[in-house]
Amino acid sequence: MLLQFSVANFKSIGPEVSLDLSASGISELAHHQVVLGNERILPTATIMGANNSGKSSIFEAFCYMRNAVLNSFHYGGDALPGGWISYEAPVGCVFSDHDEPTSFEVFVVDNHTYRVFSYGFSLDVDGVIEEWLNVKAKSARSSRRVFYRNRKGDGDTFMGLSAAEQKYLTKAIRPQMLLLSLCGMLNINVCIEMYRWFLDSVAISQDTLSEFHSLPGEKEQGQLLEFLSAFDETIIGVDIERQNEVEVSPRITVIHQIFESRTPVRFPLQCEGKGLQKLVALFPYIQKALHQGSLLIVDDLDAHLHPIAVRLLLLLFADSVSNPLHAQLVFTCHQSWHLSSGSLRRDEIWFVQKMENGVSSLYSLADFKDEDGTKVRKDELWQKNYLVGKYGAIPKLRIPSSIARDDVADGEGPYDKE
Repeated sequence: MLLQFSVANFKSIGPEVSLDLSASGISELAHHQVVLGNERILPTATIMGANNSGKSSIFEAFCYMRNAVLNSFHYGGDALPGGWISYEAPVGCVFSDHDEPTSFEVFVVDNHTYRVFSYGFSLDVDGVIEEWLNVKAKSARSSRRVFYRNRKGDGDTFMGLSAAEQKYLTKAIRPQMLLLSLCGMLNINVCIEMYRWFLDSVAISQDTLSEFHSLPGEKEQGQLLEFLSAFDETIIGVDIERQNEVEVSPRITVIHQIFESRTPVRFPLQCEGKGLQKLVALFPYIQKALHQGSLLIVDDLDAHLHPIAVRLLLLLFADSVSNPLHAQLVFTCHQSWHLSSGSLRRDEIWFVQKMENGVSSLYSLADFKDEDGTKVRKDELWQKNYLVGKYGAIPKLRIPSSIARDDVADGEGPYDKE
């Protein structure tokens, strides 16, 4: 399970920000925490904020980190099977010095061994500046270093790897290649848990969901039907007809039983509402996360979905019966209703605020303090206070005066008065 994700100098993010999923000592929704070893971890978290505040920057930062871990063994040479692809440096913060490196770090607890891994790296246009992997056993007092490397080569250590592994890895590694990526491809035992965590984690956006290639097989179609009927009780069947060409989306038909008619009605999925289309596209990712106990990050989860539908998805991950393997759901959204729905703790609610210098800051409702240094109470009206600006992270809007004047001058538009 993810304990913490940190990123610095990436797009609208300047100084390091951290999304912390370790449970705090607050009392509400005590069942919204999973105990693994010595850690108490939250199964869900939402990130809210104004448009263009930086929510997607946090999402894209995780996507970049995951992609680098899974694919950077292809960068900078053809030492391994699979060919070569060009290295694309991360986009540094547009509001700060572009010479500053971009850094990423995660703290992860293995769901089975309870070992805590800390893994991170920093990059610039030339490749890897630093990379490190540490691990802490459940009963250990401190972490031990598996490996550390930097561009200068001073202070490199690979004490967690065998002599034979060190010899091969130092020959195969390239300046733009992550060592964890290489170790994962070679199935290096001490690194494989961390590598597989990235492999199992999934980050999806509206663009990812625009196609329906990742769909359940015939055996899982019953689970898809049960999932959809939980949101619409008129749905009694789903037909999926796969095409011969892999790149062609399958034909999906949804069958409804309309109460006033004895004959079921069949609708092609493209004729259904955007919300139902999104639920169909989301299903395989939600199913995978719940079946594997992995991390699912969704950008704009609430797009096209009713707030109560989103709440049901939250309940799926927060309930130990439907989520026995400790999957996690992290998502960005705009629906402030979730602040008053009773489905989130204060430490599961995060805000992104664009500061005056254009840089994004990230903070949780549990950590927020007002001007007097007072923290938010559990009995406060969170939604109301958020919408009036008490917690920040809301848009500051005004009517475009020039447009309004032109409309009034022309005698047209919504500003007319009879």
